[in-house]
Amino acid sequence: MKYRIIDSEEYLENKFYLKIKDNEHFVELYRYIMQYFFLKYPECFVTDHKAYVGIKIGGGLNRCWFTTSGVNLYNFKFRKDINEKTLEENVITYNILNINDFEKLIPVIQEKMNEEQISFKEEKRNLTNSSLSLDDVIEDDSDAVKIFSTGSCNPKTRCGKYNSLLEYKSHYKAVNGDLDDTTANRCIITGLIEAVKLLKKPCKVFLVTSTPIGIASVTRKGKGINVDILKILLEVLNEKRCEPKFIAVEGEGEMLNRYISSMSMKTS
Repeated sequence: MKYRIIDSEEYLENKFYLKIKDNEHFVELYRYIMQYFFLKYPECFVTDHKAYVGIKIGGGLNRCWFTTSGVNLYNFKFRKDINEKTLEENVITYNILNINDFEKLIPVIQEKMNEEQISFKEEKRNLTNSSLSLDDVIEDDSDAVKIFSTGSCNPKTRCGKYNSLLEYKSHYKAVNGDLDDTTANRCIITGLIEAVKLLKKPCKVFLVTSTPIGIASVTRKGKGINVDILKILLEVLNEKRCEPKFIAVEGEGEMLNRYISSMSMKTS
């Protein structure tokens, strides 16, 4: 289907358009893409950035987004799981050179735009709490056991490591190890698993990471990124009869690393 191309002062003044406006090829394709979404999905919301243009419906995450690559190439991207915030291993990328290439993507676009997306508010009600800061967790004086976990991975060798800290009152236990054929998120999740295994009795437990690990998607739908290892984590928590709360202290990764490192020196 062909769509009428119109000029709109609103979207022709955004940051991405200003970056590409001197490239006629990019401008033509950009206008066509925008017009498609404005006519087909009038309820869609376009997020304007200098580096990319994102398309979402209502709140939540971008259903798809595109950016430039090379002289005349757009990279059009989708989340495999639209309810999974992290992008690690969760992105499908298509290269489009012209309008015909874009039109070939329309079935994929329609599928993603029509998928049911869980709102952020609902996600926060389901096991997770992203509103707490690292200081909030550290200062919490409840009877909860706290497990902090970080991970890193070399993307070329896929060799990684995890560093976790199990804390209860003034007692600390460091948990760390190396992994092969892995990712940073899988290292983080492994650190949580190994720490939970050390728990000796049922308890309330805070599982603290610097980024969401996708637990909400797995518990709701039984699928998502790293679903295999997340199911292992949930199984171990169930075996230990724990009451878990997953907390992502986003933007505080360095502070989390320092806390784990400093408290690990006090391990008993």
